[in-house]
Amino acid sequence: MKIALKFLGALLIFISLIAILVLLVEIADPVSAKMADDNDPFGPPTPLWKSLVGLAISCGIGLLGIRLWLGKALPRPRE
Repeated sequence: MKIALKFLGALLIFISLIAILVLLVEIADPVSAKMADDNDPFGPPTPLWKSLVGLAISCGIGLLGIRLWLGKALPRPRE
């Protein structure tokens, strides 16, 4: 069980790091990030608040992954 939680934590950390990098690029240059959208490449870029909300969610998922990876997710039974 501990190994599965560590693996899940590492997976969450990896996914959140990728999402954070993509969102930081989107915040830094929203027009270029919009050009990668195949459905509407010349549409208006994503508003800043949506990028910041996504960044906050990704950071929260990363923190959850760190907590799982360190093994502090489950409370220890009292003796």
